[in-house]
Amino acid sequence: TVSTTVAGVALSHTIGGDTSATATLAGMDVTIVRTDDGDTTWDVSTTLNGVTLAIDEAGVVTASMGLAGNTVTITNGGNTTISVSRDLTSGANLTAGYDTTDNSLSLVATVSF
Repeated sequence: TVSTTVAGVALSHTIGGDTSATATLAGMDVTIVRTDDGDTTWDVSTTLNGVTLAIDEAGVVTASMGLAGNTVTITNGGNTTISVSRDLTSGANLTAGYDTTDNSLSLVATVSF
């Protein structure tokens, strides 16, 4: 891997692999990746008043924020998903979700060791 930073733009290339560029422009974080198979992906994100907003090359828009000790994430990419996640004092994590694709609700508890 070869990497450098030029004028605030971080460039990285893995021989035989991906090339990426990241920069912060006018308060927005921009990432562009060219994969070794020729696909290009990008995303732009920024944080305003505690809400992180992001959009990618597929037009998927995500908003993520902290709310009353929870992390709330709303994603719209043709369908809308909403998840509310909270780390519990036991070390577990509890996530509730809703997906408009099939109007489904989910509740997931995870524990890491």
